Amino acid sequence: GGRWPDFPIDVALAVDRYETSKEKSYSASELQARLASAVRRKLVLGEVGAFGTLGSNGGKTNTNRLDAPESLMTSPTNASSCRKAEESQPLPWRVVLGKGGGSIRLTYGTPRTVSTAEALRQHSLADANANILSDNDTSANNSLQQYPMEARLSVLSEDPAAPWKLLSIHIRCSPKTGESDHQLAMNRKQMFDLHRIGERSMVVEEAVCRKANEELKQKKEKDGLIFKKSEGGDDVAMIDDKEQKPLSSSTIVPRPLHRLFEVTHAFALSLQIEILSSQAEALRRGAWGGSSTGVVGPTSGGGGRQARGGALSECIAVSPAYFFGEEKSVGSEGKLGVNDGNPPPIAVVAVHFWSCDDRYGSPRVGDLLAQEKNRNKGEDDASLVSKSTARNQGGDDNFLPKTDRRGEKRLSLCIRAVPTIGLVVSLSGGLDVAANSTVKDGTSAVGHHMQRNVDKLLSSIQDPFQLSMSDALLAATVLCADRRCQAVVGALTRQRMNKLPPWIHLEVECGTISVAALISYPTTSAPSSPSSSRSPTVLFRLACDSRTGRFVPVFPRPASLLRLLACNDPSASDVQSLRSAAMSSSLGARLAAHGGNVAKRADVASRETTGRIVRDAFDTLARSMDTLGRKCGVGGDWNDIDGQSTSLREKSVDQTCHDVRASL
Repeated sequence: GGRWPDFPIDVALAVDRYETSKEKSYSASELQARLASAVRRKLVLGEVGAFGTLGSNGGKTNTNRLDAPESLMTSPTNASSCRKAEESQPLPWRVVLGKGGGSIRLTYGTPRTVSTAEALRQHSLADANANILSDNDTSANNSLQQYPMEARLSVLSEDPAAPWKLLSIHIRCSPKTGESDHQLAMNRKQMFDLHRIGERSMVVEEAVCRKANEELKQKKEKDGLIFKKSEGGDDVAMIDDKEQKPLSSSTIVPRPLHRLFEVTHAFALSLQIEILSSQAEALRRGAWGGSSTGVVGPTSGGGGRQARGGALSECIAVSPAYFFGEEKSVGSEGKLGVNDGNPPPIAVVAVHFWSCDDRYGSPRVGDLLAQEKNRNKGEDDASLVSKSTARNQGGDDNFLPKTDRRGEKRLSLCIRAVPTIGLVVSLSGGLDVAANSTVKDGTSAVGHHMQRNVDKLLSSIQDPFQLSMSDALLAATVLCADRRCQAVVGALTRQRMNKLPPWIHLEVECGTISVAALISYPTTSAPSSPSSSRSPTVLFRLACDSRTGRFVPVFPRPASLLRLLACNDPSASDVQSLRSAAMSSSLGARLAAHGGNVAKRADVASRETTGRIVRDAFDTLARSMDTLGRKCGVGGDWNDIDGQSTSLREKSVDQTCHDVRASL
């Protein structure tokens, strides 16, 4: 005969237990009715009836779902304390009875609708078998919907203590259209291993709770507690035949479905982290990599010049996916959800971009929170989006191991996988981004701009069917650009000494700094009244480049002459064009007669042109603004090294502000 080396060794085909069981004598209808009754009894008397589900709480999702991660309990006292912490937490799964009531379907997350050939074939098969469904069963209408996490379970015995049997389990995640999953899709071996681990976690949970209940009962009997039923049906403890207060709970309800959720959710998060890490590495080697020919400078019709700084300063750095083995191995001074009641993360990946001056401390990394919106009735309340993970920040809070030094002198976008919560996104200055993105009455354009990019960043990371590190990094740079512009303008306007002239106005507009001037044309010697003064005229803007974080002067359409001068374009002036042509034609003849002195005088003359002077002025302004931007970071809070870090940082910023004012 043939051999199956991958066949499970715990399967024995010698005896068919169903042939010798009493269920063999049941008819098909009776067997289906008994199976449906056993499944319903298991739901009502188990954790679903005791704790409920997310759908039974009036559509409100508990954002701080936290159950004891240890399913092995050493004593009944520890078991009771763990269960008390779980009593108020509903089951994260969405429970739906399957066809005929003989199985249950557990789903989690927001579904997607697929229209592939395989899905259409399954849909047609469901329609062909519709005669075995009840009239009010709508499972056939949902056959085209795929959930990020889905499992099917049943009960194979009428025994009240019969455990759940895992029939199938599926985990689905995919990158956004146009992105790559880098061949990280689940294979059949991984699916089979996940099935065995999930089923074993449920079996262990049932066995541990059964043993804990027996030990708890033996301990109470040893202490002299005698239980009887009161008139109301409650268990009442008796000591020396004297009635005491009723006991609130005398048994521990096992939570195998929740243990299955913990295993499945942790595996799904690890798979998403791996995909995002691979996408980040591809970006580092591709579009977001360092280049020595980047175009950074005043925008012209088609001309460009070499970027300021080296290629390494413009390239992003990636801290690949790191999985924590033990809780004590977590970096960041141990502040990873221990103080705020959330479980520690199981993995973290980070992308570092833009240079930042962290001599006196790095910018504080904060979590980005999704804005609460009204949900549709058809939308699943259980999702992989974290709504609230507030915690006490402090120390080096980029959530990476202490040995990882890639984030030094850079801003960071950190993604960590937290069990039972989801993927939590953190960004340098994230706390201030969340505070400034609040929109009231829909009148704040800046708030809309910030919130739109926050939603884009979160959806690119937390939507398992739209994973895109490219969109996430672009949204993060847009948010940091706005925060850097706010910090730079705040530093220039808050100084008491060396203030800007009153005719220069600075304003932040969606990631750019507009530089305007009050231009007046006095016709009389009498001073003009404030009411008759003109509004400031925007001369140019300083835009923050998404790839490098440097400031680039851009010009509005009315300032076309200023744009041509800043680019040293000969077409800015006919006189300058004629002068350049005449100088070039006569340079060759004089060079042969007088040698290098003529070339030196020609170079000095070219430097004195108006276009060259304007271009040098804008270059000086861009360099000083870049230095100020690196020292200001993204504003907000900092992880100070010592007590003098704040004063030293302010002094350094003041010195740079003096250079920026002179350039302006």
